[in-house]
Amino acid sequence: MKPIFFILLVFASFIAFSQNQILVDSLTVKYENTTEDTVKMSALEELYKLYFRTDNYVALNYAEKILVLAKRANNDMYKSTGLYYKMLSYMYIGNYEKCLELNMERLELNKRKNYIASIFGTYHDIGVTYDRLRQFDLALEFYFKALNTYYENYEANSKEFSLFKIQSLYNNIGNIYSSNGDLEKAEQYYKKGISICIQKKDFLNLGTGYNNLGKVYMEKNDDKALWYLTRALQIRDSINDENGLGTSHTFMAQYYFLKDNYNTAISHARKAFGIGKKIQSLSIESESASALANAYNGQQKYDSAFFYYKIHKNLNDSIINNETYSKIEGMKLQNEFEIQTQKQKLESQKVKFRFVTFILLLVLALIVLFLLIRYFRERKERISSENKDLKMEVELKNKELTSIAMQQMRTNNLVDSIKERLLLLKKKVTPDQKEQIQKIIMELHALSDKEVWDEFELRFQQVHEVFYNNLKSKFPQLSPSEIKLAAFLRLNMTSKDISSLTGLSVKSIESSRYRLRKKLGIAKKEINLVNFLMEI
Repeated sequence: MKPIFFILLVFASFIAFSQNQILVDSLTVKYENTTEDTVKMSALEELYKLYFRTDNYVALNYAEKILVLAKRANNDMYKSTGLYYKMLSYMYIGNYEKCLELNMERLELNKRKNYIASIFGTYHDIGVTYDRLRQFDLALEFYFKALNTYYENYEANSKEFSLFKIQSLYNNIGNIYSSNGDLEKAEQYYKKGISICIQKKDFLNLGTGYNNLGKVYMEKNDDKALWYLTRALQIRDSINDENGLGTSHTFMAQYYFLKDNYNTAISHARKAFGIGKKIQSLSIESESASALANAYNGQQKYDSAFFYYKIHKNLNDSIINNETYSKIEGMKLQNEFEIQTQKQKLESQKVKFRFVTFILLLVLALIVLFLLIRYFRERKERISSENKDLKMEVELKNKELTSIAMQQMRTNNLVDSIKERLLLLKKKVTPDQKEQIQKIIMELHALSDKEVWDEFELRFQQVHEVFYNNLKSKFPQLSPSEIKLAAFLRLNMTSKDISSLTGLSVKSIESSRYRLRKKLGIAKKEINLVNFLMEI
């Protein structure tokens, strides 16, 4: 049957491990995939509880993460929680100085925020820390501060107080009074703790309370000791508390040794020694071996007494060595944690530096982009303004050109009128005079036409220099008269206006326009000549 039992045990362990790993993975996913700090901290809290006792370094790392998030989110309640879990980890590895430092920081925070129940708990934990440091007066001072906080605030905040810590508080105070020899006060506080255990049906701690009370009565040489020690033994046996049973059998052995009942003392001590071996508790083995040595010595069985004394001595040395090793491991763990914390801080600083650098570069890029946008906008506005001014100037020049053309039209009309009158006068004068009048008519005609075009061409080139140059460059086959016609058309003048200006008939102008279209390559009528010239 044993192999089957072993297989079942291994299988059960595997199932438990798998379930635990699934829970760890689930909480890790929850932590990594949420943006809410409170949800992250809740997940970290559960992860801490899973790893505390099994991998204290990992647990300590989760406690530190809770603190970092709580500070970032400015969540004082979780700051207090993070400090508490961090303190528990250091308490577990035996670094009580660090525990004290964290508890004092936690106390200051809880007082500032008036977290009554947390103030009570912190006083209790400071008392425990001083207790472990064997500074019993200070331990007692903080235990009573915790009790006063409880008494003063219980009615208003009854649900917030942990009855377990109150029971623990009474028991711890009783232990200090017992160590100091004040058995009456020890009895008083042990009984208060027992009453809470009965109220809560906390049989585990009830067994401890009865055992402690039995120890007090034993030191007072009161026969009540046997009743309480026996009651503690029965309770521990009923809940299968093997560690408690080992302690109870040891105390029963001590009680019967004091009563000179060595056989019963040996019986209980042997049971305690067997339990110690079974659960691998060096302290129970050592204490029960000491009880066996004393009982055999009382029976004057010195060989057996010496045998168990040596076992007690060796086990006691092992306990001391284990404590030393635990302290070394604790220091090692703390050192590893501090190194890891430092690495995380350095990595965090690197990330922060990269983030700040990125932000600065982004801001710089935005400034440059803003300046470029502003520059191009101002340039566009300036060009737009310049184009507007240029357009207005061109329009003004075009008006001037049109004005010159209209003025020339009037001048031409006047010249034509003078020429007509001279022609009428020519019929009435002598032949010599006729010749002179004809010369005048010819000079008027030639001079007027040349002056008008020269001035018009000069003004036109100034205003439409690009058009004029492009026209000559793209269409070098154009004659001066065709260039002149193109210029008139560029000013959107009609054939009638051009006729009046040049003295040519409208029909001649239309013919000239047709020839111009052919040379420009737009003989098709659907292409507008004026629009075409506007695009050059």
